[in-house]
Amino acid sequence: MSNIVVIGETLIDVAVTGANSSETPASGPVDVALHLAQLGHQVILRTALAADARGDFARSQMIQAGVKIVVTDIPRTSTTTANADQVEHDLTWALDDAPLVSSDAVHTGSIAAWLPPGTWRVEALLERARPGSIISLEAGIRPMLIRNASDARQRIRRITRLADIVKLTDEELGWLWPDLSEKQVVTTLLEQGAAVVIVTLPTGWRTYTKNHLIESAVPLPSDSTSLGKSDPAMGWLLNSVAEHGLLNGDMRTQLQQMNESALQSIFQSINYVRNATASLAP
Repeated sequence: MSNIVVIGETLIDVAVTGANSSETPASGPVDVALHLAQLGHQVILRTALAADARGDFARSQMIQAGVKIVVTDIPRTSTTTANADQVEHDLTWALDDAPLVSSDAVHTGSIAAWLPPGTWRVEALLERARPGSIISLEAGIRPMLIRNASDARQRIRRITRLADIVKLTDEELGWLWPDLSEKQVVTTLLEQGAAVVIVTLPTGWRTYTKNHLIESAVPLPSDSTSLGKSDPAMGWLLNSVAEHGLLNGDMRTQLQQMNESALQSIFQSINYVRNATASLAP
């Protein structure tokens, strides 16, 4: 199994129904960390939480799931509250400059990739980690929460330049590069150094490498392919790359040069792992 660092926000999803409410730790990075831990990987989550009841709850849930957490203190734990047709967000993302531990891979995405002040640290940490670690990014863009779209686009684009594996929806691709076609964007990402680019669609997905394109009319296992929604496929994808011996910075060239058979095998493995994970669920 691999040692993997996940960098990203922890939110408490608050669902209000009448006089009742429920709370669950969530976010794209949290979901990836939980899936990888469930699959047996050693996972560290670099996140931001307050010393409040919700922060304590998130800590206990992650530790119970086998995820080690390294926390940057913030004044109030972030929340997303859904009540009938209204959704309110109270978000803070901060990250200290403590160095990352040595790891096979570093994953980030979602709010962590664009919300200051934390995003300023994310890029620096990824730059330092890249020589020894595979870097993965799942966009998880939420335009409705972004105050400065131009600034957010630039920040996310800068992080894509460091990523070996980039996963985003077709909507996110269009939001990030509104003047470019999918082919132009993917070509740019691969020329920058990405080994694999996955574009998910409502009706399937396309996976690109420098030498191959795989298309499927069957969606990757997902809660949603809309903007800003996380899905479990990213965790399963990283697990499959690890199972093929490619989730380590020393294997960057091999990841970039893998043949179509290996690429097909990685994505076929996702469904096997998905079924195994489902069988472990209580």
